[in-house]
Amino acid sequence: MNKTPQQIENDFLELKATMSEEQWSDPEYIFSCAKKFETTYPELSLRIMRRVRRLNNQLTKKLQKEIARKEDDIPNNKNEEYDKADIKDSINQKGTAPLRHEETIKKQNKSSDTEAILNKSWLETIVTSQVYKKPLFLFVILPWLLFFIYQTLVASPRYVSQSQLIVEQPDRMATMDTGMALLSGLGVKPTGTDAELVKAFIHSGDLIDYLDEKINLKKHYTDSGADIFSRLSKHSSREAFYAYYKNHVEVTVDQKSQVINITTQAFTPEFSKLLNESIVERAEWYINQISNKLAEEQLNFIENEHQLVEERIKDTKKRLLEFQNKYGLLDPEAEGMAIQKIAYSIESLLAQKQAELKTLTGVMNETAPQVTSIKNEIKALEEQLRSERDRLSDTNSGESVSEIMSKFVDFKVDMELALQAYSSSQISLEKSRVEAYRQIKYLVIVQTPTLAEDNAYPNVSYNIALFAVVLLMLFGIGKIIYSTIHEISK
Repeated sequence: MNKTPQQIENDFLELKATMSEEQWSDPEYIFSCAKKFETTYPELSLRIMRRVRRLNNQLTKKLQKEIARKEDDIPNNKNEEYDKADIKDSINQKGTAPLRHEETIKKQNKSSDTEAILNKSWLETIVTSQVYKKPLFLFVILPWLLFFIYQTLVASPRYVSQSQLIVEQPDRMATMDTGMALLSGLGVKPTGTDAELVKAFIHSGDLIDYLDEKINLKKHYTDSGADIFSRLSKHSSREAFYAYYKNHVEVTVDQKSQVINITTQAFTPEFSKLLNESIVERAEWYINQISNKLAEEQLNFIENEHQLVEERIKDTKKRLLEFQNKYGLLDPEAEGMAIQKIAYSIESLLAQKQAELKTLTGVMNETAPQVTSIKNEIKALEEQLRSERDRLSDTNSGESVSEIMSKFVDFKVDMELALQAYSSSQISLEKSRVEAYRQIKYLVIVQTPTLAEDNAYPNVSYNIALFAVVLLMLFGIGKIIYSTIHEISK
């Protein structure tokens, strides 16, 4: 029947009353009493053994200090085999004189009594067995324990926020005339350089300075209550701050889809999301700025081309006016056709008069008034025809009408070409003005920044397992090196 702690304590006090003060303070005597109750009353036996342990704690510490002092004074006397032999002798001896206090404690440590072992603390076990002096403990177990304590109790949690972006670009060929698009080289589909450009900007010093000014980034990384190994030093340099930022902000680009993945780490989930949102906002501003700059350059290019076309058409008009003023002709081509038409009509009338003259001379005398009149008309028509032909073949400037017409045709062709170029340039200019106010390149948010519900770092299980493996590997390598050197030195 199990007894309550109060009943056990009452029986323990009754046993104390049956002993003298000297017996109650003798650990060996009390220990022998505990062994008597081990089978019949194990609860009381365990309670008595705890009394023995308390009595021996102080004496054990004194003995250990004394033994350590003597071992230091006596060279070549540190041998664990002595302790093992003493323990073995103390266990084999039965019914002999009382054991020494130190051997009694060692006997308790090696005893098969399960209750005594369970009630002995792990710290006492380490101290009494001097495990802490062994290389495996010093170079593997102790560092691993310290790292385990840091990872589980000290290391500050870091929360992660993620977002996904992609750079899109409309077809700019539709806003330009075909000829101008070929000249400007626009209309090419975007490549992965846009995503790489965004990645480079996110890790740039300009963005880090902007984030520090807007959301006090450095203050969060230094004054957030994080542990000394996780946070950024308050006196860190600019370069150290940039390196710390790059370690806590990861940007990756999917080479197939060109999707940009942004992962930010902070000591609170709210700030991690705020940091990610600020990066996305600034990256969008950066892409818009580049787009506007490219649109302005495109517009400036077309405006310059348009100005050249305007200057060309003005110059052509000016030369045409000078040509018309020089020769006094509005349209030399029409003027030549009119002169030629007059000459043709005079020739027709002259042929008619010559036919009449032949008819009259056949029936009349040469001196007849009618014959004389027709001759005078024929003479006048011949002079007029000669004059009109002279106008076609020669002018006051010494150039023929045909030469003037040839020059005029050249001016006319230049004017037509200039007008066509002006028309195309005007269309492209108007379309480019509309395009200048549009986002030629823009960011599409595939996934908005997330708010973490649990910390992602540190990964305690992975870290302590990896640290243990590394320590064991290093310890094994060190043991091999030490053994090799030791063998060589022999």
